[in-house]
Amino acid sequence: MKDLPQILAPCIEMKYPNEDIPIHGGQFLLVPDSGEKILMSGNINFTWFPSTGLSFSGTIISNTFTKIAIRKMLSDEFSIHLNDTPIGKFLLTNTAFKIGENENTKLQGVSVDQCCIGNCSEAVEKIKFEICNFHSFIGQKVTNPQIIEKNYAPNRIEFQNKGFTLTIDRHWHYKDKWQALKETGGYLTTCSGELKLVQGSLSKEEATKILKSFNFFLSFLTGSRVSVLFQHGIRTNGEIAWKDYSMNQVQRFKSVVSWTKKIHCREKNYFNELWDQFYTLWNEDEETREMLMLIIHWYVEANNQAGRVEGSIVMAQAALELLFNRISSR
Repeated sequence: MKDLPQILAPCIEMKYPNEDIPIHGGQFLLVPDSGEKILMSGNINFTWFPSTGLSFSGTIISNTFTKIAIRKMLSDEFSIHLNDTPIGKFLLTNTAFKIGENENTKLQGVSVDQCCIGNCSEAVEKIKFEICNFHSFIGQKVTNPQIIEKNYAPNRIEFQNKGFTLTIDRHWHYKDKWQALKETGGYLTTCSGELKLVQGSLSKEEATKILKSFNFFLSFLTGSRVSVLFQHGIRTNGEIAWKDYSMNQVQRFKSVVSWTKKIHCREKNYFNELWDQFYTLWNEDEETREMLMLIIHWYVEANNQAGRVEGSIVMAQAALELLFNRISSR
């Protein structure tokens, strides 16, 4: 067992479902497209409810703001700056103007766009990420150096092609997390992952293209909508270059049927063969890519009975007919 690879360490650790993830505590700046900048003191968190994504709350510590400027921001988007660097676009959701001399005006808001902390234009050696609500699988063995007895488990699946490698490791205490999801519902990280090129550095733009296709592929495997979250760009020296807290489409926990649950990849990685063909088809042309996205969308919606039984039959039939037309036209 000494030759086994080590399990990937999570870049974001969630201990229980729907746990708020702290991103920043202290001062930050609200910067509208035009008008007054507002200095705040408070917290920025990644939250799951009532909306999923970055949210902030805090008190105004500027002495130059006006109520008119804040009311204008209620309908307009604005940026939040950390250390003079924008991290994304936000909207106000709640205001509480001060009444007495000892009270401060409080503001709350949520992100409406992509959010990244750091220089996201910097190319990196690899990208680490997390996946929420991804079901169990039997993969290749990995070791956990923090465990003394029986420190190995079949927790890894690798997806490879000529240009890059994608690795997914099921969390060590996956069973406890899955049970917590069953009892509570919502969202919980269950797998850690890593994207790395075979040669050269990885740009954010290139990674976005790869991971978009991977998100659809994962949704196809699990029968529900799952996506890569909490991307961390890692330099060759191990330092974090940037952190992406953008919210991709992730479905709240729901127990659904998946055709992959009984497939074991311990001896042979069937998923990798399927991924290689899927990714080749994905990059064939725009029309083929749109077809794959529609088929998987209808499959996931049907599998989750989005339109109840009757509607699910219609959506499944639409996906099958689209696939048949593609095959018959060749």
